[in-house]
Amino acid sequence: MDGVCTADERGYWSAAWQRGCCVCMAGQGLVAHLWRWWSMPGSITRALSTLLRPSPSALDVCGNRATAILVLGGEREREEFAARLASKRRWRGGTLPLFISSGSYRYAADFDPTDLANPHLHRMSGVDFARLRSRLVMDRRAVDTVTNFTTMVEMLAQTGHRRLLIVTSNSHLRRSRACAAVVLGSHDIEFSFRACDADVAPAHGAEPWGTARTVRDVARCLMWVCYGLSGETIARWRHPDRT
Repeated sequence: MDGVCTADERGYWSAAWQRGCCVCMAGQGLVAHLWRWWSMPGSITRALSTLLRPSPSALDVCGNRATAILVLGGEREREEFAARLASKRRWRGGTLPLFISSGSYRYAADFDPTDLANPHLHRMSGVDFARLRSRLVMDRRAVDTVTNFTTMVEMLAQTGHRRLLIVTSNSHLRRSRACAAVVLGSHDIEFSFRACDADVAPAHGAEPWGTARTVRDVARCLMWVCYGLSGETIARWRHPDRT
């Protein structure tokens, strides 16, 4: 009959109303978390300004202000380059700690160019392992770019490292810098990047590191800052070999 709702129609509109209320409540919760983050030191304002402003040169930061070097694992050239960099006395007297997040090399001894039993010794020319060994920290919790930062930021902050030199590849700079702005920025950690000289192009058939992946990773970083969720479980499921 016109103007009268049937039981099925009333059930439909009741369910729709409930879904709408749930969406509104979730939206309010997200806005509240974002507002709380906005009001904190190392807020979104600082993160975005870190992302958008020109970065000081890596030489200035490392030579005058950086207290540690962070390597984003993924290509062994990054770790080799950073190990040589940390060995040079002109970089803060060769005393900077070197943090490697899920690198290709699994053991500290892999960086020793004097060990004839080391299968990688021919790649470690210029590394002063005797000086570097006590300053080398190898962490294997990360499985991708986002977790490179989310797994390391607490350790770096707790050990007092508020200015970092981050080593990665040229093709990885934009995405990693965007993630660093959110995650490190939320902890008031300043950073600058240095691309390793021997940049390796993505393998044939690999997805290019474009805008879509950058947006996706920044969204994951925001979820981590607001809710403590980085999508690590899904990332481990997608990349079971990255352990």
